[in-house]
Amino acid sequence: MPTKARNSLIWIYALIAFFLLFTLIPDRWMPMPVITRRSQFFILILWYFVSGREQGRYVSQYFPDGYEKKKWGKPLAIGFVCLIAYSFYAAVVSVIYDEFGIN
Repeated sequence: MPTKARNSLIWIYALIAFFLLFTLIPDRWMPMPVITRRSQFFILILWYFVSGREQGRYVSQYFPDGYEKKKWGKPLAIGFVCLIAYSFYAAVVSVIYDEFGIN
């Protein structure tokens, strides 16, 4: 696997781990809305300067007339399934914390 593709996968895995781990932090330690509101912006900026800008340059260099666009159905379906799975995960964590009085 080329280095750039591997680095993109590392970004995805790191973001998944980030949100899964921060879901485990009890609200009394740090409210989730504070984490998600602030972190999403900083992650976007970090991604852009570390990886995104280079990807944009690559597309501009190798596809000056644009590139063949693909359909959105499959990515949107995968995103929806991931959203449902994350919601289920957060609900399970919430129930477990409620049972043990962690909140």
